[in-house]
Amino acid sequence: MGVVIRQSFKATVISYIGAVLGYINLLFLYPLCLTPELIGFTRLIVEIATLLAWFSQLGISNAIVRFFPLFNNVQKRHNGFLFYITTLPFIGFIIFGIVIIVFKSAIIHYFNSDSNLIYTYFYYVLPIAFFIIYSSVTEAYSSVLMRIVVPRIAKEVVLRIVIMIVILLYHFKYIDQNKLIVGFTLAYGSATCVNLFYILKIQLSSFTPSSEVLTRKTSKSIVSYLLYILLTGLGGNVVSKIDIFMVSSKLNLRETGIFSLAFFMAMVIELPSRSLLQILSPITSKAIADNDNERLNQLYKKSSTNQMLLTTFVFVLLWINIDNVFKIMPNGYLYQSGVWVMFFIGLSKVFDAATGINIVIINNSKYYYFGLFVVFFLATNAIVLNYYLIPMYGITGAAITTASSILLSNILYVIFVWTKFRIHPFTLATLKTICLMLVVLTLNFYVLPCLNNPIFDLLVRGVVSGTILLFISYYWNISTDFNAVLLKIVKMRSLKQIQGL
Repeated sequence: MGVVIRQSFKATVISYIGAVLGYINLLFLYPLCLTPELIGFTRLIVEIATLLAWFSQLGISNAIVRFFPLFNNVQKRHNGFLFYITTLPFIGFIIFGIVIIVFKSAIIHYFNSDSNLIYTYFYYVLPIAFFIIYSSVTEAYSSVLMRIVVPRIAKEVVLRIVIMIVILLYHFKYIDQNKLIVGFTLAYGSATCVNLFYILKIQLSSFTPSSEVLTRKTSKSIVSYLLYILLTGLGGNVVSKIDIFMVSSKLNLRETGIFSLAFFMAMVIELPSRSLLQILSPITSKAIADNDNERLNQLYKKSSTNQMLLTTFVFVLLWINIDNVFKIMPNGYLYQSGVWVMFFIGLSKVFDAATGINIVIINNSKYYYFGLFVVFFLATNAIVLNYYLIPMYGITGAAITTASSILLSNILYVIFVWTKFRIHPFTLATLKTICLMLVVLTLNFYVLPCLNNPIFDLLVRGVVSGTILLFISYYWNISTDFNAVLLKIVKMRSLKQIQGL
């Protein structure tokens, strides 16, 4: 896990730099400079574009990790792998882009409560989707080359800095609403350009296709997998995006904005998990290909331990300060109804992290088809629950639905992996982490006093709780990898040592 820890640590640091920028944008600049309706619109248009991008990719981002070992040959510049993974998504974009244009009226009608903004700027979905497609593809390709840092900088830092600049220009009236949407779109283009230039700079790949690897048998296997990914994506995207779509449809763009802001808070919790999963995907794929069940079991358990510990840290520190966050935020009272959205989504992300790389194992094994049954079951669950819970509980109902989907899917995946591989992610460290979380939450809500100044209260709670979390996790030896990294950080005396992590 040494290489994994070093790579994921660097990516996590970058992700948290991006998260800080994201917090500045979403928790300060957005509420200060934009109306809740405009916030809701920008989130909705990106979600529609992301959905379009997913189908347009034709499953390529997932296939990159699974099939790169077949093309992997440095001397032959990976047998033209780059040609295939850039050409197929472009074809998919043309096909699904036409579908979006044809059904424009039906889509706008679905969001009839606040369709004015959607109607005016609907076609911006297309360029945003195009940029998301190639950002995702190039990021996935970089991950199999074990080069995840620069793409992470593009996605987490460059994108948010450009968005920050655009919002400030709008706030100080240098640009109007039309140019705000244009700038927002170009922000996604800037991140994609960074990735593309980086891929070309690596110079490990060729755009010239090779017929040596892509035999009839291989082609059939790849096509079958891509069809599976598309079908899985149909259900998976319903599960992941139905909440914001149904909030927009059944409520309004204002509630969508509040939901999006609270949801973003919770998504920060999974950043360490995302970094580990990205670097573990190709390693897991190789372990499965080599039929190395012992290695797979080790990866499964260590990923669970490390992911759960880190996500627990973030969840606890965020939840104990959630009231302070809304007090510090400009116009925070307008968004405080999203507090339970953050709680339910955040807690579900901790459980998701605790189950380790279950979905990675399934997707890279011969049992990948199981995911298809799960996502369609969850899609049905999401639609039914949202239909009843959103009218009853508003955006909190949507959060409960999403959390239940995450919970159910991971339970099913853990059971399936145990059935097929006889391995599970849970260890004594899992129980220790749960106890750690309960101890710190209890201390905060029943021992630490509430201070009048929200900034001072946030700092005190953060320092005290953070110290307790680090102290107990270290002396309980919950994660040997975490302890090793912590010791290195403590002993660091120069920037060069930090870079050598």
